[in-house]
Amino acid sequence: MIEDMVRLVERLSKGKDISFQRSYQDPIPPVWTDPPLLRQVLLNLLNNAVQAIKSQGTVTATTQEHPKGWVDISIADTGCGIPASHLPHLFDPFFTAKVPSQGTGLG
Repeated sequence: MIEDMVRLVERLSKGKDISFQRSYQDPIPPVWTDPPLLRQVLLNLLNNAVQAIKSQGTVTATTQEHPKGWVDISIADTGCGIPASHLPHLFDPFFTAKVPSQGTGLG
């Protein structure tokens, strides 16, 4: 599922100077999840990562088993980063630093 979302965003990003790296632990244990919701979360994180890269950069998707038995999924980018003034608002519903036509704050 993670690779499907990475490939989708990678295809949508053609023409931009963005590379996609993968670092998936193999094997990874099964995860009990709601697949449509996890796809939505992954798609939002990947799209935000691509949007944070202004000219060229890298988006990296990583999976690894946590020592307590769960699976860690990480999406990282080499984009501009989050300004310190926005950090307290990361989990505020509908908070966005984008202009109204570019985001809803649901990422």
